[in-house]
Amino acid sequence: MRLEPEIWMVCLLRHWREKSKLTQKQRAAKLGTTYQAYQRMERPGRSNVTVNTLDRIAEALGGELILDMRFKKKAG
Repeated sequence: MRLEPEIWMVCLLRHWREKSKLTQKQRAAKLGTTYQAYQRMERPGRSNVTVNTLDRIAEALGGELILDMRFKKKAG
């Protein structure tokens, strides 16, 4: 089952936060954003996370953002 990109990103954000045993308020403070703004990032249908925001999240977690785009082979 393929998840929509927004749903997939929301699940990842929540997973990373829970793995680090932080609350949404703690994660927001670590990112230098408001609790409400971070809460929206983890809410499907309300999330509109930019690449810059994802980069800040990765940096705050001690990681790095790596984007990968793959194309399906065309039959023919």
